[in-house]
This record gives sequence, structure tokens and C-alpha cells, in this order.
Amino acid sequence: MIIDAGGGTIDITIHKVGENGNMKEVHAACGGDWGGTAVDKEFETVLLELIGSQIFHRFKNENMEDYLELWRDFEVKKKSITPSSIRATKMTIPLSLMETFKDKTHKDLAKSISETHYAKDIEIKSGNKMAISANMMRSFFTNSINSIIPFVTTILESKKVAAILMVGGYSESIMLQDAVKTNFPEIEIVVPEETSYSVMKGAIIFGFIPTIISKRVLKYTYGVRTTVNFFKGKHPESKRMQTDAGDKCQGIFDKHVEKDQEVNVGETQVWRVYTPLYKTQKHLNISVFASEKSNPEYTDKDCHFVGKVIVDLSDSGELDRKIEVALSFSCTEIVVAAKEMKTGKETHATIDFLG
Repeated sequence: MIIDAGGGTIDITIHKVGENGNMKEVHAACGGDWGGTAVDKEFETVLLELIGSQIFHRFKNENMEDYLELWRDFEVKKKSITPSSIRATKMTIPLSLMETFKDKTHKDLAKSISETHYAKDIEIKSGNKMAISANMMRSFFTNSINSIIPFVTTILESKKVAAILMVGGYSESIMLQDAVKTNFPEIEIVVPEETSYSVMKGAIIFGFIPTIISKRVLKYTYGVRTTVNFFKGKHPESKRMQTDAGDKCQGIFDKHVEKDQEVNVGETQVWRVYTPLYKTQKHLNISVFASEKSNPEYTDKDCHFVGKVIVDLSDSGELDRKIEVALSFSCTEIVVAAKEMKTGKETHATIDFLG
């Protein structure tokens, strides 16, 4: 299992390593927005409660450099927090923030904090030095970790893994490392040096050896937008369109591959046949859509547009100009192959994707 713990999101996938060293993806990438910024948001929530949202946003808008320095300081300090930390974390509060607070409220920030329920955990000393108790610093991680651990547990209920590889900037956090090691003691936990750069290094290696991943599991169901014969009572009237081939229902999702399906990287999947709707038509648009649903019916519901390929048609004046279309998947691209059945002319195009 690879846990890519970044700033914004946690992305998890599982690979099986073959005897030849190639990797086969056995669980599609999944995750949520529980990354390092989730810890930042907890700290920000406390600041907003202490200072007030209007004052805080005024400070941010008028003193952007100080605002960024505040978050840089917190970013460094949060990495040093451990489950056994007992000392308070000391941070520098920008003078501009304290002045903005006093200008707006006519109160001293240190005295104001001492009158809140945070008094036992937060204290301002020596002018602009803020001391935050170890317990409060640990509490900033609670929501993030309490989302990550159950999610990983659920995946492990259906997949047995020998090791968990932790990468990404948030994986540098001792709090996160300890939570993973504590909750999964029977699994080997691997945390490489410089976890922040592991993903970048892997991308470079993959660029030189793209065949290292031989199979992957699709995160979405993929299909092509098409039309079918319109049936009153079955199809919505708003989707009826008149064509040279009769009344059609537009925006139909024609499934090619299904979510969680295992595919060989670079191997062409099923071929599907499409025909033009008008005799004078010179091009056929092959629009590819993706969905988290296994069997979506229409492309304008529960689907998102991925990309399209325009196929030139060799003749005009005929409707029976069939085009065969198939999709194949690498790790970063969808390859759309289109072949005109009458002439054998082929068109290939790639669409970048992340699923």
C-alpha cells in the first residue's frame, strides 16, 4: 500500500510487485482531503475564534508577507510534534497582527486570550511570542488522523498487504507516522528519507521506465457519448433530436470499461461501432466521458467530460459509414483508436487523465 500524504489530499493505492519487478495495480487510487492543510485549518479555526474573522482577514489583506511568515512558522513547528511531546510550542505572532487586533478592539491580545477558555493552552509571552501547549498542538491532528486511519482500515479489510509505504510531505509528521504504526502493527511501515521528494523521484524513474507498471485498476467508468433510437415514454423529450437516421435520443453514455476493472497497460479494450447522423456529415466527434457510477445512462448526469477526438469521414451522402472506436489506458493517458470500417483508415489520439 502506498499512502501519498500531501498538503491537500491523502491518496492511497495498492500495488503487487511481480517476480520481474513490474508492478500491477490491484486497488484503484482513492482518498480524501485529510492532508497537512487539514491540520492548518484546525489551527486557523482557533486563531479566528481568538482574534475574530474580520480582524484576521484584514491582517491577511494588509500584511500578506507577515501572514505567510506566520504559516511558514506553523508549518515547521507542526512537524516537530510527537505523541510524547510535553513542551509547549513557541511561535512568533506578527506585530502587525497584534496591532490590528488592538486597533480594532482597543484590547491587548495577550490579555484577551487569558480571558478565554484557551487560557490554559495558549499564552503570549515576551511581547509577541505565543506558547501553545503540547496537548493543543496534538489536537490539531485529530480530525485528519481520525479520517485517515478508518479509511485505511476499510481498504485493508478487503486487501492483504505486506508493507505500507508512506510518501508525501505530510508523511514527515511523526504524529501521522505513529498513528499508522500503532494501528497496523502487523504490517511493515516504510518511511523513506525526504518523503516530500519521493513522488517526484518516482515520476522521473517512471518517465525512463514507463513499462514498470503493467496493470492498473480503473478509478472511473469510461464511455463515449452517443445516440440511440428515441422511444417516447422511455427517453426524456428534452433529449429528442431529429436526424437523417430518424428521431434519436442524444447524450447517451455508451460504456467501454467499468470502474474497478483491471486492464493491461496499453492494451486496447472493447471496440464499439458508431455512425454519423446526417448524410452530409464530414466529421464524427468521439467525446469521452468518465463517471464514478458503474452504469451511467446519460453523459450530463453523474459524468464528467474527459476529452474528444474528431474523426474525418471519407464519403458524404451516406449514413452507413461505420466507425469502430476503442480505448486503451496507460498510467497518465487514454489512447483513443478510431477506425473507419469501409476504408480501414485509422485515427489515434491521446487524452491526459489522472484516474
